[in-house]
Amino acid sequence: MRAGESQQPCKSGAYHSDATAMIAAMSSPRPLDFAGVTIMLVLCMSWAFQQIAVKLALPEIGALAQGTLRSIGATVIVGLYILWRRRSQGWMQGLTAPGLLAGMFFGLEFMLLYAALEYTDAGRAIMFLYTAPFVVALGGHFLLPGERLDTKSVIGIVLAFAGVAVALDPAASADGDAWLGDLMALSSGILWGMTTLIIKATRLKHGPAAQVLWYQLAVGAVMFLAGAWLTGDQLLVTMGPVSVASLVYQTVWVASITFGIWFVLIVRYSPTTLSVVTFVTTLFGAAFGYLFLGELLGAEHVFAVVAVATGILLVSLPRATVGADPARDAA
Repeated sequence: MRAGESQQPCKSGAYHSDATAMIAAMSSPRPLDFAGVTIMLVLCMSWAFQQIAVKLALPEIGALAQGTLRSIGATVIVGLYILWRRRSQGWMQGLTAPGLLAGMFFGLEFMLLYAALEYTDAGRAIMFLYTAPFVVALGGHFLLPGERLDTKSVIGIVLAFAGVAVALDPAASADGDAWLGDLMALSSGILWGMTTLIIKATRLKHGPAAQVLWYQLAVGAVMFLAGAWLTGDQLLVTMGPVSVASLVYQTVWVASITFGIWFVLIVRYSPTTLSVVTFVTTLFGAAFGYLFLGELLGAEHVFAVVAVATGILLVSLPRATVGADPARDAA
């Protein structure tokens, strides 16, 4: 919070001590430390397996129906958490407009991702989804102070683009219709990156993580519900234990808990630097797809995964600060 600014009261009249303390502590993104890397590894494994969980439930419940139930359930869970924490954290004013905007991008992102899994392999979808760090890197270069690209970052983006171009070749998949799912997953990754930039470039970066997440889940739930209705996906169907476990995993762990942790991390650390770990999600996705779904990796897919992972690593390596004094920094 800048000098001279006052604290923002919540509806109950209490002051947001937690939020203002967070602003003061996170006004400058910190370097990625061991704790951040460890948490990100857990998140990456969780997100990679989510796509496997969606695929496992598809025989009994459609993708958009899964997304609808997940979003509604997570909206309720996060909403209850906000009510429980309302006295200490409150509800920060002035976030509705950017929250709804982020929610629209978030909702469309996941609608495309879930729909993509009906056409393409989970491993391929995960690879395309994780083009998000390049959107953050490119957007951050123009929108976020301290996030300018250097030579190795540009090389990383070009390398990843080459990998994606190879993977998008219809010949890279045994299924001739997979290209449609690939494009949906790629679009989902672009939207994820744009959502991250919206949060970092607006007042949302000062808001409580649970509130920021709730906006996105609530808007996403409405969008998913509309999509399921338009496509005829049935919400009330008979499900076996695998599908039930899949929905519980998606709703409670992924959407309610890991996303909340992610929104804390992207205001605490540099969003581009966080990408130093996200590259492993593509590897987890390929491995999980093989182990749980029997998805085979062609040579083009292996090249694409390695290219995208290497590109993310190059983009995420520490960069020299423009105008920095090396002697002063060394001191």
